[in-house]
Amino acid sequence: MKAKKVILIIFTALAALYLLFIFTLVNFPFEPLLARIDGNLRESHGTGLDAGSVRYRYPLSLHLRDVRIERDEMVLTADELFIKIRLLNFGRRRTVELSAENIGARSALADASGIRMNAAAGLHLFRMMRGSVPSVEYVRVVLSGGEIERVLLAGFELSSMTLDTLQLFLEGDEKGFEVQRGILKADVARVELDGRADPDGLDLKMAVVLTDLFYRKFGELKTIVDSAFEDGKLTLEIKGTIDKPQTRIVK
Repeated sequence: MKAKKVILIIFTALAALYLLFIFTLVNFPFEPLLARIDGNLRESHGTGLDAGSVRYRYPLSLHLRDVRIERDEMVLTADELFIKIRLLNFGRRRTVELSAENIGARSALADASGIRMNAAAGLHLFRMMRGSVPSVEYVRVVLSGGEIERVLLAGFELSSMTLDTLQLFLEGDEKGFEVQRGILKADVARVELDGRADPDGLDLKMAVVLTDLFYRKFGELKTIVDSAFEDGKLTLEIKGTIDKPQTRIVK
C-alpha cells in the first residue's frame, strides 16, 4: 500500500511538472525573445528577423505569421512558418522541421512569390552544446509552386516563369556541407548544382539547361543566349565565400 502511494505521488508530481511545462510554453512571451534574436542577428550577421505573431502549438511546435528576413539587398517573406522539433528520435540526433506558405523573395538577382517550402535538418544537440562540429548532420529543402517574376542569370534578365520544384539535400561533415542533390525545375529551365559549401569557401558547379519553352517564350534572346550557351546548356563555376560568391562561365 505504501509503495502504491509513493508511485502515485511520483506520478502526480511528474504530471504537474509536465502541465507546468506546457503552460509555460503556451504563455511564454515569444515576441520579446524574437526581438532579442533579431537584435543579435543584426549585430553579428547583418540579418534582420521579424514576425507579426508567434504562437506555441502542442507538443513542440511554433507557428509564426507574417515572417520577414532581411540581409543586404535580399528580403524573404512568408505568410506562415511552422517550426517543429522532434526530440524522441533514436540516437543523439534530433530533427528540426520547417514548413512555410506563400514565400516571397526579393533581391538584386531574382523576384519570386507564392512558393511553398518543406525543410528538415538533423542536429546533434550534444555537439552543439559542446561547441564542436559538425552539429548539423544534414539539411533537406524542398520548394514547390510559385511564380518567378524576374531572374538575372549570366547577364540576362528573364521574367514570368513558373517554378515546378527545387530540391536541395546537403550532407554535413567536419568541414562543411557536400551537395548530395541540388535540382531546380522550372517551365523554361532546369538547374543542377553540385560541389561543396564550407565556411572557408565555396567550390560549386551549376549547370543550366534551357527548355524548348524558353526559346518559344524568349525567342528574341536566342542569338544572345546561343553566344553563351552551348546547345542550350551553360555551366557556371562558383567560388569565393557565401557572403561574396565569385561566378564564372565554364566553357
